[in-house]
Amino acid sequence: MFKKLVFTSAFAISSLAAQAAELTVDIAGITQLEGDIYVVLYDSVSAMESNKATLAYKGAVTKLQTKVTFSDLSAGDYAILAYQDLDNNQKLNRNMIGIPNEPYGFSNNPRLMGPPSFDKLRFAVGDVDHTIQISID
Repeated sequence: MFKKLVFTSAFAISSLAAQAAELTVDIAGITQLEGDIYVVLYDSVSAMESNKATLAYKGAVTKLQTKVTFSDLSAGDYAILAYQDLDNNQKLNRNMIGIPNEPYGFSNNPRLMGPPSFDKLRFAVGDVDHTIQISID
């Protein structure tokens, strides 16, 4: 009986490992070598609406094109917001009517009027590595 339990547990672990994927986010459109780049990953409508990132990356802008990699992602739908924090205040600055005035972009690179929705930004990650491009401006 013990051998069967060990075999079942080992099988479950290897099955989970096979479902994990790596997501590379290729960010283009950076025009200024200053501030930090933020890449925020959401895994659901509720996570995005409550601004609770599933994963996030922050790094200094040192080149005009940046790649960020998220590892061990489960298969599913995700959405990404990326922005360049030019003044290092740790947020995306907006003007008086709420329009961002620092460079930003989203997964699927949509042109939006108003706030983004998870459905417009949604992309699928399967059990193989995946790369997406986001252009910020």
